Amino acid sequence: MIAYTITQPLQKERVKVILRSIDKLAAVPEFLLDVLNVLENPKSSINDAAKVINKDQSIVTRILAVANSPFYGLYRKVASVEQALIVIGMNEVKNIVTTLTILETFKNKSDRYLNQKEFWEHSYLVGNLSKKLFMDFGYGRGSEAFIVGFLHDLGISITHKYFHESFIRIYNEVMANNQNYTEVEPYVIGMNHQEIGLNLIDRWNFPVELCQAVLFHHRPSKISGDKKLAAVVHLADYLVSSCNENKYFWDMNYTLDIEGLESIGITNIKQVYEIKDKYSKMLESVSVNF
Repeated sequence: MIAYTITQPLQKERVKVILRSIDKLAAVPEFLLDVLNVLENPKSSINDAAKVINKDQSIVTRILAVANSPFYGLYRKVASVEQALIVIGMNEVKNIVTTLTILETFKNKSDRYLNQKEFWEHSYLVGNLSKKLFMDFGYGRGSEAFIVGFLHDLGISITHKYFHESFIRIYNEVMANNQNYTEVEPYVIGMNHQEIGLNLIDRWNFPVELCQAVLFHHRPSKISGDKKLAAVVHLADYLVSSCNENKYFWDMNYTLDIEGLESIGITNIKQVYEIKDKYSKMLESVSVNF
């Protein structure tokens, strides 16, 4: 587990209750364990992997939607899990299944305070744009960026589902006073969504780099080591939010961490706008129907 600190020394007892509650949620879903056991076994075939994944048709539908998105840029449509495993690879499918299963586990019913379709859409776009940016910047295949981008706001979903009264208070404060979501969270619940998300994925033994990127996706400059992964996700989060102005209330008044973006060669807001122009049409063309 990685070391981290609670944002505010307020409501310490409440924080302890939250952490104990999240501990109870820390068990990896059985479906995900079955999939990972097959995909991580070097003796497993494409058919072995597809047989396990096909047990959950809702996950299958979403795997195909992700694989056929413009972010992958495939020349032919992927129509089955078997094709997805061949065309984009077993490792990529493993990452997609992991993130989708986690999001499905903590998904709640929509209400006036959080539209689940919009939350899913945001997570989907940030995950895929993070992957695309990571690759376009020449940092590799972007598998880690996809996972962090997809799960960067996991703490919001957890708060909405398990600490609903606190979520309502946060929402009302943000909307009434036009405040930044991350500034309100610590005063209502005692910690922010980055810390809540980290607490879970750390217990699921995610790599330290991924944990740090989730924790610092709003402030990559705070990472003492390599900031690239967190910076890419931070940029993707900003771009998705700014291209869909005021649609995702939790990202209202988004503050860019230019110092953190310097690790990926961005030193001023003009560069950010140029990147936004480059990817905005792609973001606008993506249809999320799940």
